[in-house]
Amino acid sequence: ALTYMYRALKIYEDANDEQKQALVLGNIGNVYLEYKKYEPAKESFDKTILIAKKNNYTSILANAYSGIMNYYFQQNKLDQALKYGNMSVKYLKELNMQSDIATLYNSIGQVYFEKDKYDEAMKYYNLSLKSRLFMNDKLGIGSCYKNIGACYAELKDFTKAEEFVNKSIKLFKELNAKDYRREAYAILANIAENKQDYVSSLKFFKESAAMKDSIYNKQSTDKINELQIAYETEKKIQKIELF
Repeated sequence: ALTYMYRALKIYEDANDEQKQALVLGNIGNVYLEYKKYEPAKESFDKTILIAKKNNYTSILANAYSGIMNYYFQQNKLDQALKYGNMSVKYLKELNMQSDIATLYNSIGQVYFEKDKYDEAMKYYNLSLKSRLFMNDKLGIGSCYKNIGACYAELKDFTKAEEFVNKSIKLFKELNAKDYRREAYAILANIAENKQDYVSSLKFFKESAAMKDSIYNKQSTDKINELQIAYETEKKIQKIELF
C-alpha cells in the first residue's frame, strides 16, 4: 500500500496539488502507525499539519491531530494523546462532523481508561454513545456499550458491567462483528473471575478464544486475496508503463 501511496504523492507534488498531498501524507502516517513505525508516522503527520495549516484545510488538520493522538496513545504517552485528541475535537466541532467527533470521543475515553480515570472515561463514552444512537450506528453503539461495561467492571459494579457488555454482544452478534465480540467475552471472563465464578469465567474465555481463531482464519484468507490483487495491479501498471 505504501508503494502506491508514495507514487500518488509524487504525482500530486509534480502537479503542485497541496490538498491531495496532505491527504496522502495523512494516509501514509496512518499506515506507518498500523505497523508501529512510529517515527515515519509522526514525520508524515507533521508534514500533513504544515500543509493543512498553510492552506486552512481544517478537516485534514483535524485528522492529522487525531493521528498524532493515536501515535502517542500507542506509546502510552497519555497526556500528549489527550492534548492532540482535544485539538482534533476543536476542529471537528467547527465542521460539525458528528460521526468523526463520536469516534474521537470514544478514543479519548480509551485514553482516560488507560489512565485509570474510569468516571472520566465513561463521560466520553457516553458522549460518543449519544451521537451514535442519534445516527443509529449499531457498531459504534455496541462499542460504547462494551467500553462502558469495562469501566463499570473496573469500578467493581459487576451488575451494570454485565448489563452493558451483554447489550454490546447482542449487537455484535447481529453485525457478525467477531473481533468486538472477542473483546466483550474477555471482559465477561474477567468479571466472572472477579466474582469467583470460575465456571463462567472459563466459558467466556473459551468464547473469546473461539472468536480469535475465527478472526485469524479470516485475516489469513483476506491477506491472500489482498496479495493477489496487489500482484495483478502491479502487472497492469507494468503493461501501461511499456506503452
